[in-house]
Amino acid sequence: YQTAQECSPETLAGLKAYLFGPCLAQIRQTYGCQPTELSVLWGHTHKPFEKLTDGPDGGEMAVYNLGGWTVDFPEPSQQRGASIVFLNEALDVAALRLFNDGPDGGELVCRVQYPDGLAPHAFGEAISQRLFDEPDSAASLAEVWKKLGTAIPEQVRRRRAYHQQPHDV
Repeated sequence: YQTAQECSPETLAGLKAYLFGPCLAQIRQTYGCQPTELSVLWGHTHKPFEKLTDGPDGGEMAVYNLGGWTVDFPEPSQQRGASIVFLNEALDVAALRLFNDGPDGGELVCRVQYPDGLAPHAFGEAISQRLFDEPDSAASLAEVWKKLGTAIPEQVRRRRAYHQQPHDV
C-alpha cells in the first residue's frame, strides 16, 4: 500500500493486464469487435485520480478512480479524496472532484477534472456550468456546496481524532 502515490506502476500494470487480457477477449467474443476508445471507472483506492495511459493496440485509455470518503488514517494525505463520475448517453465521462484530504480537515474542491492530455469537452463543461455558474437559477447548488464545504473539514477532523485514540479490537 503506497500512501504517497495515487496509483503505483505495478497496480496500473495489473489493471491493464486484466483489462487487455480477459476483459478485452470477452468484449471481442461478445460483440465481435474491439473498442477504439476506452475509459475505465475504478473504485480501488481512497485516492481519486484521472489518468491517460496507453490502451490496447496503440490506443489510449482514460482511467478514472473515484476515491472514497473514508478517513481511516490519523495523518492527512493530499492523495486521498473523493469524486463522482458522470456518463452521458454518448458515454462521455466527467469526473467531478469533490474532496481532497489535507491539513485542517481537507478541502472541498468541486471541479470537473480530466486526465492530463485530454481536453475539456462539452459534457464536462455543461456539468460545471449547471452546478457552479448559474447562481440565480433554481438548479444552482451553491448553498449545498457551501454546507458541504463546512461539513467536510469538521467530519475529517472528527474521524482523524478517532483514529489517534487507542481502541480495543
